[in-house]
Amino acid sequence: MKTYRVTMWEEATWETNIQANSEEEARDKAMKMACDTGFIDWEVGSHGDMNVIDCEEIKKQKEVA
Repeated sequence: MKTYRVTMWEEATWETNIQANSEEEARDKAMKMACDTGFIDWEVGSHGDMNVIDCEEIKKQKEVA
């Protein structure tokens, strides 16, 4: 059995409720949340396209003494 690193691209929407004083603040908070922790606490909205974009075999590297 071989090991492969597979990279996929996905187009999806994510939804969450954010407390903010304005739409601009809500957008800023959403961007910060997504950058800091990803979409851990978000709900999946809808999925669009997805595709495998890369796949390469991982070869064992020689150990360096």
